[in-house]
Amino acid sequence: MDAARRHSHGSRAAAARSSALGRRRAEWHLHRQLLWFTLLSAILLLLYNGWPKEAQKSEKAAAICLDASIAATGGSVISSHDPYWYAFVTRPRHEKKVKTYLDGAGLISYLPLRKTLNQWKDRKKWIESPVFPSYIFCRIPYSHRFSVLEYPSVVRIVSFNGQPTPVQEKEVDALKMLLASQLKFDVRPGLITGDYVRIKSGLLMGYEGQVIQERGERLFVLHITSLGKSIILDATQVKLEKI
Repeated sequence: MDAARRHSHGSRAAAARSSALGRRRAEWHLHRQLLWFTLLSAILLLLYNGWPKEAQKSEKAAAICLDASIAATGGSVISSHDPYWYAFVTRPRHEKKVKTYLDGAGLISYLPLRKTLNQWKDRKKWIESPVFPSYIFCRIPYSHRFSVLEYPSVVRIVSFNGQPTPVQEKEVDALKMLLASQLKFDVRPGLITGDYVRIKSGLLMGYEGQVIQERGERLFVLHITSLGKSIILDATQVKLEKI
């Protein structure tokens, strides 16, 4: 009888172990299915929203956590609440649309425009074209600088070494005064260097730049540092003095 009792007890223990093993296997299979389902859902979500957009959101979230940063151009500490000018890249020929969006949102924006004469087969027409195609300036607090990226046709913020670069106030003011003066000028890529001078009369009086000699002509150069561009005008249009 003792042998029968031991055999019965052993059978129940074996059945319990088998049942427990079966439950663990079932739980493991369920866990694996849930894991695959979660992974597949995440991949589908990323494909639906777009990888660049998700990466941009991560960068934005990390950057907004900063209360202050160092300006890439001047090396000065930037307040997270004070407004600064930033340059943004737009989709080609969408500069005016972006300005409409920003103005409608109550943001301060600046799109430098100048009149150019367009020639078609049957007619000519003066139109206002951006001085810097695919660029627009917006004055916003440092902590809100990524909010502009939420608007349609805005591609990215102009950065230096991975950090958004504020545009110097004096460069924006110089652009406004130059366009108001109606002086003829050209825009070239790169920061052209020469002898440092200052304009001593007229609407641009007090603004500093550089003067170069090119093909027998004396040219005044005004840098837009954040865009890496130079504005060139005939130096005979302004009175200069050496600095």
